[in-house]
Amino acid sequence: MQLWHVGRVSHPVFQPGGAAPVEPTAMDVPGKTFIIDADGNGA
Repeated sequence: MQLWHVGRVSHPVFQPGGAAPVEPTAMDVPGKTFIIDADGNGA
């Protein structure tokens, strides 16, 4: 079972070398992704 797959919406911090995730299309993604660091700041 696949519980979660963010695909092209994945945050670059989870990609090799901090690169942008690979997308099947150049369409814009609605919204924004971010992660919270140890200090509680969004990145």
